Amino acid sequence: MPVRPTMMVLYSNDATEVRYSDGSRLHVLPCGSSFTHHCMQDAHPVHGMFIL
Repeated sequence: MPVRPTMMVLYSNDATEVRYSDGSRLHVLPCGSSFTHHCMQDAHPVHGMFIL
């Protein structure tokens, strides 16, 4: 099944966030020189963390 954009958010500072059907997100800064891609989470956010 192809991954498709499901929602696009334009913030007041002109940053953009795109959310995809598989749960991943793309955040683009206003100047376009930097972006962050967050993959979908397969498990609970604390998965893989250890208590010392």
